[in-house]
Amino acid sequence: MWEKNLKQKTAHLIPVLASLLLGNFCALLLSMSPLELYQITPFSEGIGSFGNALYFIFLVGIGASILVFAF
Repeated sequence: MWEKNLKQKTAHLIPVLASLLLGNFCALLLSMSPLELYQITPFSEGIGSFGNALYFIFLVGIGASILVFAF
């Protein structure tokens, strides 16, 4: 029923595309800079990549739960 009122336009994608382009440009600038980049993951490489993924999912779940129950 709501699909009848949904009007998709290319103009709705412009902010998303602009954000992606800006984010990629900033990442390019950071990768080319001479600054020392620090390791920010809690677990080291190897099996740690799975642990980092679980840690990230856990933190996102906690944040989402706070938002759901707080508002």
